[in-house]
Amino acid sequence: MVMLASPIEIWGEELPDTIVFKVLTWKLGQADIHPEYGERIKRIEVLRLNIDRPLAEGRMPWLDITSNRLREVLLPHLKKPDLRRKVFTVRRYGTAPKRVFSVEVTTPVV
Repeated sequence: MVMLASPIEIWGEELPDTIVFKVLTWKLGQADIHPEYGERIKRIEVLRLNIDRPLAEGRMPWLDITSNRLREVLLPHLKKPDLRRKVFTVRRYGTAPKRVFSVEVTTPVV
């Protein structure tokens, strides 16, 4: 699996609990993170979503999904041919590591 280029854009606490975006492209890869609870670097699987706009000022136009739960919910939608037309609304509930997500996928009528 490919190593993703830096920076890693994780959906951090400084961003709202609900985000809305369109996915332009995506890929599965790996990234090295520095957990708060240890000195070791940890290599994890990441789903990188190249999105239509940054989630906040000063952020990159991609979102790196590190949650196994959310990744598994998103992947079936990402593999569909009309991906670029879909609008994703993702909500998070609770705190890690028991955080859960809801995903709503709509296709606007043109």
